[in-house]
Amino acid sequence: MRDAGAKDTERGGPSPRARAPRAGLSQGRVVASTAYDIMRLTIRLFALHREIAGRDAYIIDVPDGSTVADAFALVCSEFPGIAKTGRTAAFAVNRAHVGGDAPLADGDELAILPPVAGG
Repeated sequence: MRDAGAKDTERGGPSPRARAPRAGLSQGRVVASTAYDIMRLTIRLFALHREIAGRDAYIIDVPDGSTVADAFALVCSEFPGIAKTGRTAAFAVNRAHVGGDAPLADGDELAILPPVAGG
């Protein structure tokens, strides 16, 4: 049995992940043309970001080699209100806090965490 997230290089086809989005999630904009040069990510949004986007999760495709900052820029292009929190947003990839220069891999979950106030 093959790993469900692996690309199918023997047959030259896209990975099973690249064929269809997960049920219940909206499809993001495709920014690359073939399954060989894209990575599929799940974007998770919380609090203010969720309110701005009108959803808590969706799928986007980004070019291979993209970083967290690259994916965040794509999210901001789709939801300009999120861009206003860019300097104070935090990020987590697969539940581990990371910086904007962190590399991404196909199948990663990117959580965009809004600014938090406290005292």
